[in-house]
Amino acid sequence: MPSITPSLWFDHNLEKAAAFYTSVFPNSHIEDFNRSTDAGPGEPGSILSGSFVLDGTRFIGMTV
Repeated sequence: MPSITPSLWFDHNLEKAAAFYTSVFPNSHIEDFNRSTDAGPGEPGSILSGSFVLDGTRFIGMTV
């Protein structure tokens, strides 16, 4: 059976939230963040989405 990757929505704070959650749960780490470029959308360098692992389970995070 294929695994399911939960998706979470964050209001402008995905990077801080992922850092906090990975510090709380064992066997956790941040995998990657996708950032906006000069072409957009949003402010260059701002985080659009990312993936992180909490206690062995991968999550996808999106931000507004």
